[in-house]
Amino acid sequence: MLKDISLRIWVIGGVLATIICSVTIGTWVLLAEQQRSLLRTATSEHSRLTRVLALGVQKALWDLSPESAAPLAKSVMDDSRIVKVTVLDNKDQIFLEESQESRRLGQVIKQEEPIKSDEQVLGKVIVEFSMAQASAEIRSRMIDFIGLAAAEILGCVLVLTFLLNHRVLSRIDRLKAEAKEIADKNLARPFVWKEGDEIGSLGQSLERTRQSLAHLFLELEDKNKTLSHMNTHLENLVDERTSTIKMILNHVKTGFFLIDQSFQVLDGYTRSCEGLLDRTQITGLKLSQILNLEGEEEKHFRLALSQVFEDIMPEVVTLGQIPRNFTISGRTISLEGSTIRGADGQINKILFTIVDITLLRSIELENQVNRSIVNIMQNMSSFRDFIQDSRDRLKNCYSAIETGNLINLRRDLHTLKGNSAAFGIKQIAELIHTTENESYIAPEFVNAIEENLKSFLTTHYSLLKVKFDGEIRRSLAIDEQSLDRFEKDLNGLTSAEHKLALVNQWLQEIRKDTVENMLGPVASYVQKLAHERGIDLNFAVEGSDVTMDRGEATEIFQNLVHLLRNAVDHGLEPTFDRGGKAERASLCLSFSKESDAYVITVSDDGRGIDPKKVAERALLMNLISEEQAKAMSQAEALDLIFQDGLSTAESISDVSGRGMGMKAVKDAIQKVGGTILMNSTVGVGTSFCLRIPIRSKTSEERRAA
Repeated sequence: MLKDISLRIWVIGGVLATIICSVTIGTWVLLAEQQRSLLRTATSEHSRLTRVLALGVQKALWDLSPESAAPLAKSVMDDSRIVKVTVLDNKDQIFLEESQESRRLGQVIKQEEPIKSDEQVLGKVIVEFSMAQASAEIRSRMIDFIGLAAAEILGCVLVLTFLLNHRVLSRIDRLKAEAKEIADKNLARPFVWKEGDEIGSLGQSLERTRQSLAHLFLELEDKNKTLSHMNTHLENLVDERTSTIKMILNHVKTGFFLIDQSFQVLDGYTRSCEGLLDRTQITGLKLSQILNLEGEEEKHFRLALSQVFEDIMPEVVTLGQIPRNFTISGRTISLEGSTIRGADGQINKILFTIVDITLLRSIELENQVNRSIVNIMQNMSSFRDFIQDSRDRLKNCYSAIETGNLINLRRDLHTLKGNSAAFGIKQIAELIHTTENESYIAPEFVNAIEENLKSFLTTHYSLLKVKFDGEIRRSLAIDEQSLDRFEKDLNGLTSAEHKLALVNQWLQEIRKDTVENMLGPVASYVQKLAHERGIDLNFAVEGSDVTMDRGEATEIFQNLVHLLRNAVDHGLEPTFDRGGKAERASLCLSFSKESDAYVITVSDDGRGIDPKKVAERALLMNLISEEQAKAMSQAEALDLIFQDGLSTAESISDVSGRGMGMKAVKDAIQKVGGTILMNSTVGVGTSFCLRIPIRSKTSEERRAA
């Protein structure tokens, strides 16, 4: 109703405003013209009277006879509009004056006219003229015009209101009512309209619409009946198929379930999930809760799921970062995820397949152990060094706990973990990784690691012939050609002193071993680690035939794994993230011998180390002050990575990120009097150069070693 009133008001108001504006403008124009006409007439008469008076008093002024001019002046004053008549002589003295001050109303105007005789000015006439009469006439005419305009406007409004209601608005109301009938599907009553104007044409169009809709609804009704029969058949078929699917899903051994972006399990999972996850109801629970994850393990798991939903990196990469194997109620289950995208193309769910792989895992572990045994047997010399180094480090761990030197404790454990992983002794590496997550490492944790290592050696003693507590002896191999050459050189000497010097030199040489033998299974371990990280890696070992004294090189080689693990874990980019560089990453470990030192170089073409980020990390850990950070050069900032606890990794993994490895490498180098230099360029790569001085050992030093 309000809208209808508004329409009428707008239409009538608009037309009324138009009429009022038109009439007002027209009236104003006519009144203005009338006013100008009356003013022109009054002014013209005023001028005429002034001129007549000037001519009439000419003779009287010449004769200096005011009495003769008085009748004419009085005659002029008979005009009720004349207020005052003044005749002045040539000296502007009053010659004659007549006035009626009572007539001085409204605007009074003066008119002057000179009195001349034969081009001689005798004086002048001043006539004051009242415009009151003209103004009154103007007002009268204005009132007449306004009344006439008001009558015209009223008449137009009445006519317009009648026509608008009768010919427009009432018919629009009818159109609205008929449109409402169509909206309410009341299509039985026809709409009768005559095509006399636009509204009539619109009404006829509405009638055609009614007829089309009525016909369409009849067709839809027939089709609905057909569809109803089809739906009944389909429902029966769907019920039958659904029952079959439910039966399959409820009896399948493999589990399937969905999680949303809040990591909660959605309804509709297979019944086998409850048995595999050892829970009676998992809908609405977070996946990390179901898998009994806590601490860093839960944090890493949630981060991996978040990266999948963020959908920044390729799916194969983000899904590959989700841990797959979990232990639940003594069984090993495996999760494998795949993404589900919505209509907008965004990932909104992850479908997980869950399988019990306890038996398969047992077989895999057995195969893994077998592979590690084969690997160890192929590198027995370096394995014996590893066992000797492990015994020493575990002793150091006990001492560190007693003295409270927690930094050395964690550094030795971290090195032991890396070397265990390199030899494929995964259970030791995993146990140490779990121990590193503890806020306090008690002696029983170290004892558990030692007992596991002893158990491994005892179990495989028949093949390895190495005991944890037994004497570690290294075998030296001498080929016959070298022995013959030594004998020949010895026989060629006559001086006992020279012969003794040759023997000492020969003994030092035969105690040396090639880098290849001392490295052990590093190459295969690095390639395996790169494969797990999604990195296509070209790992090259150069100078593997260089010989070094095992006593000097063993500890360095035991710590060398840190540089390689760091390079693979957070130095090299995955294949998809290499940018403009070659898709295949490059990592090189080279050995060379100079006159006074052995040189070991580890170089990669990875991300490089940003000195600014290193300084920021050190500042955050309170290792340096803000003043020191601002004053540091890039080289000084890079050198901070050798600080305990500082790592450039974004997160801690089972490989690196604890900030212990680089310090361990530096300490090992400095222990033998060597140096380590680093060079890194962001986006280009990083290289480490280790220099180990060559020195001859006395027999006492060798026995002490």
